Amino acid sequence: MGGGKKKPSAFSKLTSDPLRPDEFEAIKDELVNGPDRSAAIMGASLVELSLTRAIAARMVIKSQKQFGELFQDTGAPLATFYSKTLMGRAMGIYGQRVEGFLHTVRRVRNVFAHSPRSFSFELESIAVHLDKLPAAKLSESTLPNLSIEDAEIGPHRARFIAVAINLLIVLEDAFDQHIKRPKEVFIPDGKDPVNIQRLPRKSR
Repeated sequence: MGGGKKKPSAFSKLTSDPLRPDEFEAIKDELVNGPDRSAAIMGASLVELSLTRAIAARMVIKSQKQFGELFQDTGAPLATFYSKTLMGRAMGIYGQRVEGFLHTVRRVRNVFAHSPRSFSFELESIAVHLDKLPAAKLSESTLPNLSIEDAEIGPHRARFIAVAINLLIVLEDAFDQHIKRPKEVFIPDGKDPVNIQRLPRKSR
């Protein structure tokens, strides 16, 4: 076996390519109507994808190979949600409070993703972590296709989803503000290394 690193595959693109507008309805349905495990993994994945974009936009990355070496290859320094969270704080994208929220979202995601047991957001050992998150309202989202009003779900699941959506907004704003500078930047979209994609927004 060679000593080279693994190249990004179709599997890795599933976790790095930006979302298309037509995918948001399915995401909203899974967040609200799917099992708690699906909501935890989906919500955290949305946040991690936007965190990756916000970090990558501040780097001089001009190819998929370079992006993979940083974010996707086996042993890449920014391959994990944890390492990205630390890097985002170090780069000044957010402060200590948001960093804490990101760690909580990651920890909750990990419990749902790695445990074979069936449980919900209302389990006391999970709820105690979610109680540390701000009580954001689901209807406060400025992403129209992810605004979830009057959803009949448990209070801790509602809090997790709302915080995940608001973290996504913060990170997408950080991405948008940075790429307004004229420069060549690689953001993975499966097509062109200079094709920058943004999430749809409500007018403000």
